[in-house]
Amino acid sequence: MHPEDPDEETTTNPGETLARASFQHRSGKDESGDLARISLEDVLTNLFCSRSTGTLTVDAVGGEPAGELVIWKGDVLAAQSGGQGGDEAVLAVLKRREGTFKFTEDIEPREQNVKRSVPDLVAEAARRRGERRPGAR
Repeated sequence: MHPEDPDEETTTNPGETLARASFQHRSGKDESGDLARISLEDVLTNLFCSRSTGTLTVDAVGGEPAGELVIWKGDVLAAQSGGQGGDEAVLAVLKRREGTFKFTEDIEPREQNVKRSVPDLVAEAARRRGERRPGAR
C-alpha cells in the first residue's frame, strides 16, 4: 500500500475491502462492504459509471430479505429481493442502511426484469425517502 495513492484500497476486516473515499469497483476483484459505511446508492452509481458487469448481493439482516442485482455493463438487468422482482426489488434494496454487500464479477444469465436506469432508480429511492438531490427544485 502506498500512502501517496488516495484511491488505494484499505482493508477493515478480513475479506472486506473499501476504497478510502468510497466504493470504487476495480476490474478483476470481488468487493465487499458494510452499509453503515457506504450507501448502496453510491455502490450502484459507481458500478454504473464504471460500466461494471457482475452480481451485487446484499445480505439479509434485521428482518429485511437478502437481495440480488445482476449488473450488465453498469445497468441493472435483473433484481430479486424477498418476494419482489424488477424495479421494486432494486428500490427495496436501496432502502437498506444496515448489513453487508458483495459485488462479484460472476454472473448467471437472467431474464431482464428491471426497466429503469440506475440514475432514475437512485433518484426514485431518494424521493421515496423524502430527500432532495443536489440541484433539484
